[in-house]
Amino acid sequence: MWNFLYILLSAFLFLTDQGFKRDVKQKYQVGERSRKAHCGGLVTILHSRNDGAAFNLMAKYPALIRLISIVLTLLCALIFLVTLTRGGSGLLKTGMALLTGGAFSNTLDRVREQHVTDYISFRFGPPAFRKIAFNIADFAIAVGAVLAVIGSGAE
Repeated sequence: MWNFLYILLSAFLFLTDQGFKRDVKQKYQVGERSRKAHCGGLVTILHSRNDGAAFNLMAKYPALIRLISIVLTLLCALIFLVTLTRGGSGLLKTGMALLTGGAFSNTLDRVREQHVTDYISFRFGPPAFRKIAFNIADFAIAVGAVLAVIGSGAE
């Protein structure tokens, strides 16, 4: 029963991120920022395209990025399934659920659209940081990786 909840978490994350991406693409042009701020004025919507890996690295090699993304996503899914069937801590399973859901969402974008849609921008920090956009999948991958590493040592 508990393993099913981890799968639901991964699916929920995937569907939520894809839903936000769809809404942002419908409401905003690429590069357009919402006028409304969220979270006490700290966050805004910024429709952005990421043609490369994290922070648009290797954007000149989209086919390579797509291939790497597919391979790593499938590897992540395999590890997730192994942790579900062979055991592992709840922290590890939660981390792998977040990693897998986020990876599938961003990889689907890369395969379907040749780029990843980002939409969360912060309104604090240095000006260069304010120009960067993220998506829910990015945060899930980062948090999931940390949880999976911590959880891999717990039993």
